[in-house]
Amino acid sequence: MTRWIPAAALSLAAALTAAGGAQAATNLVQNGGFEQADPSPWVAANWVLTEGRTHSGERAMSTGCVGANCVDPDAEGAASLSQVIGGLTVGQVYTLSFFFTPSSGESGTTTPNALRVFWGDDLVTDLMNVPDVGYGLYSFDITATAAAQTLHFLGRNDPANQFLDDVSLVAREAASAAPEPASWALMLLGFGGMGAALRRRRMAAA
Repeated sequence: MTRWIPAAALSLAAALTAAGGAQAATNLVQNGGFEQADPSPWVAANWVLTEGRTHSGERAMSTGCVGANCVDPDAEGAASLSQVIGGLTVGQVYTLSFFFTPSSGESGTTTPNALRVFWGDDLVTDLMNVPDVGYGLYSFDITATAAAQTLHFLGRNDPANQFLDDVSLVAREAASAAPEPASWALMLLGFGGMGAALRRRRMAAA
Protein backbone atom coordinates (compact mmCIF):
# COMPACT_ATOMS: atom_id res chain seq x y z
CA MET A 1 0.00 0.00 0.00
CA THR A 2 1.36 3.39 -1.03
CA ARG A 3 1.21 6.01 1.69
CA TRP A 4 0.71 9.65 0.72
CA ILE A 5 3.26 12.06 2.16
CA PRO A 6 2.68 15.79 1.72
CA ALA A 7 5.43 17.58 -0.19
CA ALA A 8 5.61 20.04 2.68
CA ALA A 9 6.53 17.20 5.01
CA LEU A 10 9.41 16.31 2.73
CA SER A 11 10.49 19.95 2.81
CA LEU A 12 10.36 19.89 6.61
CA ALA A 13 12.48 16.74 6.74
CA ALA A 14 15.02 18.34 4.44
CA ALA A 15 15.08 21.45 6.61
CA LEU A 16 15.67 19.41 9.75
CA THR A 17 18.44 17.46 8.03
CA ALA A 18 20.09 20.67 6.88
CA ALA A 19 19.85 22.14 10.39
CA GLY A 20 21.48 19.07 11.88
CA GLY A 21 24.25 19.05 9.29
CA ALA A 22 25.02 22.72 9.91
CA GLN A 23 25.77 21.89 13.55
CA ALA A 24 28.14 18.99 12.79
CA ALA A 25 31.13 19.10 15.11
CA THR A 26 34.54 20.07 13.74
CA ASN A 27 37.68 18.45 15.11
CA LEU A 28 40.10 21.21 16.10
CA VAL A 29 43.03 18.79 16.43
CA GLN A 30 45.13 18.62 13.29
CA ASN A 31 46.42 15.20 12.23
CA GLY A 32 44.56 13.64 15.15
CA GLY A 33 44.72 10.22 13.51
CA PHE A 34 48.48 10.50 12.83
CA GLU A 35 48.00 9.47 9.21
CA GLN A 36 50.58 11.90 7.81
CA ALA A 37 54.10 10.70 7.03
CA ASP A 38 55.35 12.78 9.97
CA PRO A 39 53.56 13.75 13.20
CA SER A 40 53.41 17.50 12.51
CA PRO A 41 51.90 19.76 13.72
CA TRP A 42 52.42 17.66 16.85
CA VAL A 43 55.71 18.27 18.65
CA ALA A 44 57.03 14.86 19.68
CA ALA A 45 59.86 13.80 21.98
CA ASN A 46 60.27 10.07 22.69
CA TRP A 47 57.06 9.35 20.77
CA VAL A 48 57.25 7.78 17.30
CA LEU A 49 54.86 6.99 14.48
CA THR A 50 54.08 3.29 14.30
CA GLU A 51 52.14 1.06 11.94
CA GLY A 52 52.19 -1.97 14.20
CA ARG A 53 49.10 -1.35 16.32
CA THR A 54 46.48 1.22 15.36
CA HIS A 55 42.92 2.01 16.31
CA SER A 56 42.03 3.19 12.81
CA GLY A 57 43.92 4.01 9.66
CA GLU A 58 47.52 2.96 9.16
CA ARG A 59 49.39 4.86 11.88
CA ALA A 60 49.33 5.67 15.58
CA MET A 61 51.80 7.27 17.99
CA SER A 62 53.79 5.04 20.34
CA THR A 63 56.18 5.38 23.24
CA GLY A 64 58.14 2.89 25.29
CA CYS A 65 59.69 5.46 27.60
CA VAL A 66 60.93 3.95 30.88
CA GLY A 67 60.83 5.66 34.27
CA ALA A 68 58.83 8.20 36.23
CA ASN A 69 60.57 11.08 34.43
CA CYS A 70 58.68 10.08 31.26
CA VAL A 71 55.46 11.61 32.59
CA ASP A 72 57.04 14.61 34.32
CA PRO A 73 56.45 17.67 32.10
CA ASP A 74 59.51 19.40 33.58
CA ALA A 75 61.89 16.43 33.36
CA GLU A 76 64.60 16.00 30.77
CA GLY A 77 63.85 12.98 28.61
CA ALA A 78 60.08 13.07 29.15
CA ALA A 79 57.93 11.32 26.54
CA SER A 80 56.11 14.44 25.39
CA LEU A 81 53.57 14.84 22.60
CA SER A 82 51.91 18.23 22.25
CA GLN A 83 49.98 20.45 19.87
CA VAL A 84 48.85 24.07 20.13
CA ILE A 85 45.11 24.14 19.42
CA GLY A 86 43.84 27.39 17.92
CA GLY A 87 40.42 28.73 17.03
CA LEU A 88 39.06 28.31 20.55
CA THR A 89 36.25 30.35 22.09
CA VAL A 90 37.03 31.47 25.61
CA GLY A 91 34.53 29.93 28.04
CA GLN A 92 33.38 27.29 25.55
CA VAL A 93 33.32 23.70 26.78
CA TYR A 94 35.00 21.20 24.46
CA THR A 95 35.03 17.42 24.49
CA LEU A 96 38.48 15.87 24.28
CA SER A 97 38.58 12.23 23.25
CA PHE A 98 41.27 9.76 22.25
CA PHE A 99 41.94 6.04 21.97
CA PHE A 100 44.71 4.57 24.11
CA THR A 101 46.16 1.15 24.92
CA PRO A 102 49.34 -0.17 26.51
CA SER A 103 51.01 -3.29 25.15
CA SER A 104 52.45 -6.13 27.18
CA GLY A 105 54.67 -7.22 24.28
CA GLU A 106 56.81 -10.25 25.07
CA SER A 107 56.99 -9.32 28.75
CA GLY A 108 53.43 -10.48 29.46
CA THR A 109 52.79 -7.44 31.66
CA THR A 110 52.00 -3.77 31.12
CA THR A 111 52.96 -2.35 34.51
CA PRO A 112 54.12 0.17 35.27
CA ASN A 113 52.47 2.32 32.63
CA ALA A 114 50.99 5.80 32.73
CA LEU A 115 49.46 8.43 30.48
CA ARG A 116 49.10 12.00 31.70
CA VAL A 117 47.13 14.55 29.71
CA PHE A 118 47.36 18.31 30.23
CA TRP A 119 45.20 21.10 28.82
CA GLY A 120 47.48 24.09 29.19
CA ASP A 121 48.70 23.83 32.79
CA ASP A 122 45.66 21.86 33.96
CA LEU A 123 45.85 18.08 34.42
CA VAL A 124 42.97 16.44 32.53
CA THR A 125 43.66 12.83 33.51
CA ASP A 126 46.37 10.64 35.00
CA LEU A 127 45.87 7.09 33.75
CA MET A 128 47.98 4.50 35.56
CA ASN A 129 48.57 0.78 35.03
CA VAL A 130 45.91 0.35 32.37
CA PRO A 131 45.53 -3.34 31.38
CA ASP A 132 46.29 -4.54 27.87
CA VAL A 133 42.74 -5.27 26.69
CA GLY A 134 42.82 -3.32 23.43
CA TYR A 135 42.10 0.28 22.64
CA GLY A 136 39.84 2.11 25.05
CA LEU A 137 38.02 5.37 24.33
CA TYR A 138 38.67 8.14 26.85
CA SER A 139 36.58 11.31 26.82
CA PHE A 140 36.72 14.47 28.95
CA ASP A 141 35.04 17.88 29.01
CA ILE A 142 37.47 20.79 29.13
CA THR A 143 37.01 24.56 28.97
CA ALA A 144 38.95 27.03 26.85
CA THR A 145 40.53 29.88 28.81
CA ALA A 146 42.34 31.38 25.80
CA ALA A 147 41.98 31.48 22.02
CA ALA A 148 44.87 29.00 21.73
CA GLN A 149 45.94 26.37 24.25
CA THR A 150 48.35 23.45 24.32
CA LEU A 151 47.14 19.86 24.43
CA HIS A 152 49.89 17.75 25.98
CA PHE A 153 50.31 13.98 26.36
CA LEU A 154 53.03 12.36 28.49
CA GLY A 155 53.50 8.60 28.37
CA ARG A 156 55.33 5.81 30.16
CA ASN A 157 55.30 2.07 29.53
CA ASP A 158 58.27 0.31 31.09
CA PRO A 159 57.73 -3.30 29.88
CA ALA A 160 56.86 -2.54 26.23
CA ASN A 161 55.05 0.23 24.32
CA GLN A 162 51.81 2.13 24.52
CA PHE A 163 49.74 3.53 21.68
CA LEU A 164 47.68 6.68 21.15
CA ASP A 165 45.34 7.28 18.21
CA ASP A 166 42.38 9.31 16.93
CA VAL A 167 42.68 12.40 19.12
CA SER A 168 39.68 14.71 18.83
CA LEU A 169 38.63 18.05 20.30
CA VAL A 170 35.15 19.32 19.42
CA ALA A 171 32.87 21.98 20.84
CA ARG A 172 30.29 20.44 23.13
CA GLU A 173 26.74 21.33 22.17
CA ALA A 174 23.90 20.91 24.66
CA ALA A 175 21.72 17.94 23.78
CA SER A 176 18.67 20.22 23.68
CA ALA A 177 20.36 23.13 21.93
CA ALA A 178 17.84 25.39 20.20
CA PRO A 179 18.11 25.60 16.41
CA GLU A 180 19.53 28.74 14.86
CA PRO A 181 17.02 31.42 13.68
CA ALA A 182 17.39 30.32 10.04
CA SER A 183 16.58 26.74 11.04
CA TRP A 184 13.52 27.91 12.98
CA ALA A 185 12.33 29.76 9.87
CA LEU A 186 12.71 26.67 7.72
CA MET A 187 10.83 24.53 10.22
CA LEU A 188 7.97 27.05 10.54
CA LEU A 189 7.66 27.20 6.76
CA GLY A 190 7.55 23.43 6.69
CA PHE A 191 4.81 23.22 9.32
CA GLY A 192 2.83 25.93 7.53
CA GLY A 193 3.10 24.06 4.25
CA MET A 194 1.95 20.84 5.87
CA GLY A 195 -1.10 22.58 7.31
CA ALA A 196 -2.02 24.13 3.97
CA ALA A 197 -1.65 20.79 2.17
CA LEU A 198 -3.88 19.02 4.69
CA ARG A 199 -6.55 21.73 4.40
CA ARG A 200 -6.56 21.44 0.61
CA ARG A 201 -6.88 17.64 0.87
CA ARG A 202 -9.87 17.93 3.24
CA MET A 203 -11.56 20.45 0.94
CA ALA A 204 -11.02 18.18 -2.09
CA ALA A 205 -12.46 15.22 -0.20
CA ALA A 206 -15.54 17.23 0.81
